[in-house]
Amino acid sequence: MKTLEKLKAQFEKGEDTALLRFSLGSAYLKKREINNAIEHLSKAVEMDNGQATSWKLLGQAYASNEQYAEARNAFEKSLELAEAKNNHFILKELNIFLARLDEVSN
Repeated sequence: MKTLEKLKAQFEKGEDTALLRFSLGSAYLKKREINNAIEHLSKAVEMDNGQATSWKLLGQAYASNEQYAEARNAFEKSLELAEAKNNHFILKELNIFLARLDEVSN
């Protein structure tokens, strides 16, 4: 069974955690099912808004859907969280994502 199918089976059994929503959102984003990715990643950050990675992926999903204002908000929230935790890897990524967002949204 593929990863997405396993995750969907967990969700359909009633499991609903921020980690599962993040995982579903990530799997849908990889499959380019952007609306499903946004749905699950939005729920993930609603359930646990302190995860920089969840906000980053949500920003990527919004950017893929040309929802640039929403993408910027998600990236900025992720940046804030990454700075607070001194997470240099995510900070580097976010600066790249924000620069790319500036290029496509102007």
